[in-house]
Amino acid sequence: MHKSILITHYFFCSILTVSLFNSSGMIVHFSRTLCSLSNGQAVYFKRNIQLNPIYEEQLVLADKKITPDFTIKDDDTGKTYYWEHCGMLDNEIYSSKWNKKKKLYEKNGIKLLGEGEGENGILIFTSDSKDKGISIPEIDEIINKII
Repeated sequence: MHKSILITHYFFCSILTVSLFNSSGMIVHFSRTLCSLSNGQAVYFKRNIQLNPIYEEQLVLADKKITPDFTIKDDDTGKTYYWEHCGMLDNEIYSSKWNKKKKLYEKNGIKLLGEGEGENGILIFTSDSKDKGISIPEIDEIINKII
């Protein structure tokens, strides 16, 4: 099935339009509005659409509620991926909150991608900064590892 995707980012909301071409050549279109906190999250959602990511699905770890940027559930393998994109690590408060959140993942059996499989899932971490920006090749490399 071929997919074409258009994302328009305006005032922290993205309008996502997906066109699917099935084997009969029929085209199915659907749109949905995705409100996000950053341009980075909109880019990640666009690149991950074939993985059917769930945006900010609530997760409870050790009685603490958190919201990963994206949750990706692979029905074929039974694996669950939690994708966190950090776009403000140069901010001390943001960075401190991220480090606490990362430790919470680790303590609850969710390992970082590349460090083996956690019993409760796999954490994907990406970041950007004013200097570095968003790395599309990095996103694509990660997607290729998990599909």
